[in-house]
Formats: sequence, C-alpha cells, structure tokens
Amino acid sequence: MKSLKSVFIFVFILCTFFAYSFSYDDAWKSLDTARLKFEEGDIGQALKYAENAKEIRKNESTAALTSLENALKPLAVQEVGDLIPDVEEILTERMENDALKYIHKLTDLYGNSYFNNSVTKIKNFYQDRAAYPEADYLIAKIYMQEGEYSSAADYYEKALANKDVLDVPDEKYDIMYDAAELARLRKDEVKFQNYLNQILKDNDRFSDGEKYTAYLKAIVRYSISRQADSIDKLFLLYRSNHYKSLNALLKLTEYYISNNEYERAYYTCILSVLTSFTRIYEIITARNQKYTYTTLDLFFKEALKYRDVKEWMNKNNVWRGFYNFGVLLSYDNYSPYEDIWLQSNKQLAEQLFEVIKNSCPDKTIVNLIKKATTF
Repeated sequence: MKSLKSVFIFVFILCTFFAYSFSYDDAWKSLDTARLKFEEGDIGQALKYAENAKEIRKNESTAALTSLENALKPLAVQEVGDLIPDVEEILTERMENDALKYIHKLTDLYGNSYFNNSVTKIKNFYQDRAAYPEADYLIAKIYMQEGEYSSAADYYEKALANKDVLDVPDEKYDIMYDAAELARLRKDEVKFQNYLNQILKDNDRFSDGEKYTAYLKAIVRYSISRQADSIDKLFLLYRSNHYKSLNALLKLTEYYISNNEYERAYYTCILSVLTSFTRIYEIITARNQKYTYTTLDLFFKEALKYRDVKEWMNKNNVWRGFYNFGVLLSYDNYSPYEDIWLQSNKQLAEQLFEVIKNSCPDKTIVNLIKKATTF
C-alpha cells in the first residue's frame, strides 16, 4: 500500500490548490466521480476525487460562514432580529450580495421552514456541512479494499462522527454494517458487536432499555410457556418492523452461537425471525389484500409465489434465521434474563423444522435440519 499512501499525499496537495475555484455543487460532482472511479477499479483516481470533494465542501462552508458572519455583525443588521425575510431585506439594502447568495442557496433548496425561518440555523447548517461523511465513507471503503485496515477504521469513525449531516440519513446503516465487517476482519470482537448494537439501538423500541427488555421478556416468556403449543401462534401474536436492524440481528445471532452464548443468541434470533416475517407479511398483504395469515406453512407458500420476495429471503439469510431459531428452541437451561429460566420447547422446534423442510428451497438448510440435534 506504499503507492496508495503516495497518491494520498499528491491528492492532498492538488486539492488544496484547486478547491477554491469550485462551487458547493462541485463537491457532490467530485464525489460522484470518485464513486464511479472506485467502481471501475481506479483506486488512485477514486481517492483523488474523494479527497477533492472533502476539500471543496470544507472551503465552501468556510467561505459561507465568513461571509455571513461579516454581513450579520453590524448593529443595524442585528437589530432586525433573526428571521430570514427581515435579514434578507436589510442585507439587500446594504448590498451584501455574497451573504445573500449563501442564504438563497439553501432557502431555494430547502425552503425557509426547514431552518425554522432562522438565519442562525442557516449559519449552523454551513458549519455542520464543513464535514463530508459520504466522502469519508468512500475513502474508508477504498482503504478497506486495499487492505489498509487501520486507515479504513479511522475513516469509518470520521463518517459516523458526522452521520447527522449525511444527505441520505439512512446511509449511516451502510456505514455501520461495513465498519462491523471491518472489525470482524480485524478480529476486533468488541467493535464488531458495538457497531451492530448501534444499529439496534437506533430503533426507538430498542433505544429505550426498559421497553426493549419488557418486549423481549414477553416474547421469550410466551415461547417457553404451555400456551406456545403451536409455532403458528407465535407469528400471529408478535411483530417487529425495524427492518434496518435485520442483518445486525442475524449477524449477532451467528456470532453468539459460534461463541456458545446461546442465551444472547436466543433473543437476537427471535427478533430476527419476527422482523423478517413482518416484512414479508407486509409485502404479501400489499399485493394480495385478500390474504390472511393462518399458518406459517401457508405463509411461506404464499411468499414464494413472488420472485422478488424469494430473492430477498435468500439475500437476507431468512431461512438461516428460522433454522437457528429452531435449534435454539431445542436447547435447554439458559436464561436471557435473571427472572426467566429458558427451557426448551422441542414441540415448537419440531413444528418449525417441519415447516422449513416443506418450504425452504435451499437444500443446504434442509440438510442441516435433517442432521440437527440439540446442543
């Protein structure tokens, strides 16, 4: 990676020279070019354009802040208050065209209401946008692909530190998933778990510790109770719709099982199957308004009628998640919570395995079920 580091130094010098001649929109254009070069495998050019995008964004934000602060400093301007229309009027009288340009750039794009009609919030917007987390994310991926794991980790952290200013807020999940994968490659188990748990905690339900615990306890208690005599009932009673957490739940389940932490695997696993079930159910009912859930077996038969649903299930390891749940249901004597002694429910496990064998198109999963034994 010696060559990539040399490119980085060269790029930094070029960025410093050229960035001042670009407009704010050019930051996005430069990043878009960087992404294209990355897809083409031109790592050096990808890095150059990504760093250039960061420098453009930084300098544009600095220029905007300087212009606004200077224009808003005079007492005559401060006396009109903070409302955008009032400030625009006085700045027009004083011919503060640069400051007006920066105000109009944002109000034309987002509207006054986005900033609560406040010029101060426009200033804060420019201050926050000095960072470019999308560019840091791409640079992290470049270093990760090139095996520069330490540098990649630094840039993932930079991107996440500024996730609140991502143009597409949900991109933070992509960053966290990739950062978790890097942690796995580096055998950093603590960070691997932390990144995935961050995704879970971003869910309103999960972020409230007491509600999260109560929700899990209700599901766990039911799954081991005498009432849980049918696998069909479980999916009739409970739902989980935080879809961005699905892969995190699946990955954590696999990790906990591999480390014999079955008590932790149980609750991530049960949430993963409920989440995948809920997502599929919503798609089915949107397409077939006459559909009513009755049994898990018929549910899977309905789901597999749709090619894209079938592909989504394979892509998101849904069958593996249900298989893991059956295995964990078979196991006895562990407790996710001190006041719940989790006993096996082999009846549910056997029912679930039978459903999967009849429905799952993945022969690997079917063969695992045929060989399955309790832990």
